[in-house]
Amino acid sequence: MKGNNTLIKISPELKGFLDSIKLNASDSYNDVLWSFFEPYMERSKQSIERSRLSAEEYKSGKFKTVEEVFHINEFDKEVFGQSSH
Repeated sequence: MKGNNTLIKISPELKGFLDSIKLNASDSYNDVLWSFFEPYMERSKQSIERSRLSAEEYKSGKFKTVEEVFHINEFDKEVFGQSSH
């Protein structure tokens, strides 16, 4: 990838790790880092979207409490030591 480049300093240990995960000797460190981080970035995008949807549902009242989902009643709370009293 040509264009804007940034110089970063990394330890010899990190460089060794990056070298060890290269698929091809000709892979750039940029390629290696992208392949390493891309799955996490996608999951992060999904998490952000789920959080946004959850916030919308909460604001609109379209949600259930843990008690409602798991059918927990006051007796259950007392038995399992989660009484609010």
